[in-house]
Amino acid sequence: MHKSVNLKYEYFNQAPSGGGTSTLNLKTGYSNDVNFTSYIIKKTDDEVEFFSLYETGLAIWAHNTSSKVEIKSNKEFRLEDDGTFWLVSD
Repeated sequence: MHKSVNLKYEYFNQAPSGGGTSTLNLKTGYSNDVNFTSYIIKKTDDEVEFFSLYETGLAIWAHNTSSKVEIKSNKEFRLEDDGTFWLVSD
């Protein structure tokens, strides 16, 4: 059975224009007992694109290069003072 998932939350980070790298840290707060499956869509030396589905219903799509990180999810994450994005609720 096919089920659509709306990835309505977007998170983006880009390296400074003068150069450097970009990172974006998402934390779910899930224990190691929560299962998930990741599907690699594209993987090269320059970029990685993947989609992860968690048994809790969380879905995350990500496209990463050394200078840019773009993430979409179906559940909200909140930016904390340390620069980490934490899952708001499940």
